[in-house]
Amino acid sequence: MSVSKMVAAAGGFMVLLASVGASSAAAEPCKLGTEYRVTSVQASLRPTETGGYGGTVNPLLRGADIKVAPQPGLTAEWMEKRLEAQVAAGECSFGTDQVYVSVIPGSDHLLVRVTSAYDGPGVTRLPDRKPEQRAATEILRRARELPRQ
Repeated sequence: MSVSKMVAAAGGFMVLLASVGASSAAAEPCKLGTEYRVTSVQASLRPTETGGYGGTVNPLLRGADIKVAPQPGLTAEWMEKRLEAQVAAGECSFGTDQVYVSVIPGSDHLLVRVTSAYDGPGVTRLPDRKPEQRAATEILRRARELPRQ
């Protein structure tokens, strides 16, 4: 085999490898609204203690609550892991760097809670955590743009 044929064969092989790598590296679309059917989107509000006498508690916007239709064999844990991976890979963009996803099973739906901060259980104390109101508003806006079926 001549050198020119070997170079041509090697070049063709490299083009083939590059095309296979590009197709496998292409970003998947966000599963919310495509594979996971969104039925409704609402504001995710969290009780926040503002201090003062009597411990006044007010709701504070933290992100979006997205209701998803259940599917056979789909668990909340599996959906949460898949969505966390897609958010980390940039496939599901909610317009802010820090996005926390939790999936809560319901009787007739799965609730995907997307927030701008991890609060944990209980009531948020306003002096402890400054609300990321801008990020929460952007998360809710983008969640409302998800396709619904």
